[in-house]
Amino acid sequence: MKKYEIENRFLIIALLFGFISILLIPPFQSPDELSHFQRAYSVSQGQLYYSIKNGEKGLYIEDELTQYISKFDRISGSINEKHSYSDLYFDQEMQKIPTAKSHKYFSTVQTSFIAYITSAIGILVSKVFRHVVFHTSTTYSYSLYFARMFDLFLYIGLMYFAIKKTPILKKTLFTVALLPMSIMLSSSCSYDGLIIGSSGLLFAHIMSLIYNPKELFNYKYMLLFILTGFMLFFIKYIYILLLLLLFFVPDNKFKCKKDKYIKICSIFGIIMLMYLMFNIPNYINSVAGGSNEQIKFIISNPFKYTKILFNSMYMKFGIQLSWILGGFGNLDTHFPGFIYFAMFIYVVILFLFDSSSKNGKCNYIFKISVFLIVFLIICGIYTALYIVWSPIGNDIIEGVQGRYFIPILVFIPLITFGNKISQKFKGINQIICDNYFMFSIIFLILYCIMLLLRFWC
Repeated sequence: MKKYEIENRFLIIALLFGFISILLIPPFQSPDELSHFQRAYSVSQGQLYYSIKNGEKGLYIEDELTQYISKFDRISGSINEKHSYSDLYFDQEMQKIPTAKSHKYFSTVQTSFIAYITSAIGILVSKVFRHVVFHTSTTYSYSLYFARMFDLFLYIGLMYFAIKKTPILKKTLFTVALLPMSIMLSSSCSYDGLIIGSSGLLFAHIMSLIYNPKELFNYKYMLLFILTGFMLFFIKYIYILLLLLLFFVPDNKFKCKKDKYIKICSIFGIIMLMYLMFNIPNYINSVAGGSNEQIKFIISNPFKYTKILFNSMYMKFGIQLSWILGGFGNLDTHFPGFIYFAMFIYVVILFLFDSSSKNGKCNYIFKISVFLIVFLIICGIYTALYIVWSPIGNDIIEGVQGRYFIPILVFIPLITFGNKISQKFKGINQIICDNYFMFSIIFLILYCIMLLLRFWC
């Protein structure tokens, strides 16, 4: 294999299927895209923070945009509903009519504007593009597709450099980055691609410091960890736990042991300080009386909540796994069961063989720590959804989606890193090593077929 070939393969495949995905998914037919687009559109207009009106949080959204969204939201989740490219064509040519704005609440109102900078830039570029090329104003359809395109570029860039940088588990990172669900999320207007890409970049640089003897922890690394940690923490708090793996970077990568702990603690401190600074307007605009009864329930009933947590994980394992591998559209389109089974078997085999190494030893404290971090993130995701989504004291946790676990997938093979399975099954290892990219292409082709059948045929 030529040097850097794997990231170049990723670049070509991701661009090809990313653009196909952008075209095949109708507007607002990916998870929460209608809320993400409204937030991105508000950011492009300079509404960085929510406002309070009549005691309610919200943003000022054009009535015409609300009507445009409602047309697609109405058919969301209806399997029998099909879309027409002629309708989309006329939508993109229909001139916007200036309308009044209404103060509106939706699920991403409180999400930091940081998560939508790339989408907002895409929307602004669409305005310039329409003005320069067609001498007219942009439309909501154009704005959406430009936002998708810029989000895809960001994701591909982050993952390209992550695959290029990591000294281990390149095929694992390649495969996770090209999961059909990863491509669908990164080619929609949302922050999911940013989270997955930031997690991949974080993984690659931590592994480089641990396993590449030539790498030293300099201020470039420190800046990168601050930025990736900043992105992850601002969007989903619990992913900040991934930065704890920095404590396993060897002491000789720093000036001294004291320097190691000062720099790592400084990274956490700077991220927290940045979070507080960027959220000052939210604290000023906070609504009084926002105490959460669900948190009180968890604190008052820790054993009961623990039972609820583990029961929810057990009962929803199958559906969460399917949503990681392929819950398309608004989670209403699925592969046949045998394809899920084949994908699951392949991913497990890949994880085991890619983490197999003759010399790549990994101490048990590190393995246990990775397991605990991954487990705590999973618990944190479930708990967050229990607090904000589930009825108070509910016996099951609602609202958890498999896509929330994609950012931690690449860390899982670290638990088995250094195993000897590739030496025992050399034939299977050879098949995986020679054809890893073909498996991803096959799964992505099947993904495109499912989109065609679901939305257009």
